Amino acid sequence: ENIFQKISKLKVLVIGEVIIDEYVFSDALGKSGKDPILVLKEMKSEKYIGGAGSIARNITSFSNNVKLITMLGENSEYKEFIKKKLNKSKVSYIKKNHSPTIVKKRFLDIYSNSKVLGVYQINDDKLDKKNEKELQKLISKSIGNYDLTIVSDYGHGFISENIAKIISKKSNFVALNAQINAANVGLHSLNKYKNIDCIIINEKEL
Repeated sequence: ENIFQKISKLKVLVIGEVIIDEYVFSDALGKSGKDPILVLKEMKSEKYIGGAGSIARNITSFSNNVKLITMLGENSEYKEFIKKKLNKSKVSYIKKNHSPTIVKKRFLDIYSNSKVLGVYQINDDKLDKKNEKELQKLISKSIGNYDLTIVSDYGHGFISENIAKIISKKSNFVALNAQINAANVGLHSLNKYKNIDCIIINEKEL
């Protein structure tokens, strides 16, 4: 059995926030005649699966057994879109109360592809007790059955200290990305995790 056959049998669990990345390509018309703002003409829009969903999707290119545990908004926005994009993965999720499914919209100049503006639909509040218990059950039921757990923590209130302890304690092997972004800088850290086998980190996060 060669290395590629072994990798294809690897059971991988991905835990983290699914993010819908929307890119709005626009033509800059110039300064508004009434306000000190830039006016854009929308030309086209594209949506992609991002966040932990993107990781799960990429892993299915070499592993036949991938599961994603994530959250959607309370109205399950983008559920079918996510299901379609992750059709090779098993997906389990909680519906976060009083929250939308996370959407990160970026406006780009259509000629240079330079990003002009970012607008997020997001609720960064921590999970309430009911949601946290749901998530604990999902993770505890699955995590011991997987060879590798990949945690992508974007700091949007999904993974609490208690959830991090369960992941740290019950995983066979944990790879962690606790990402700093515009919404969580100064508030997010690696400190709630213990006994991590692999950390993916950039200079700013370090």
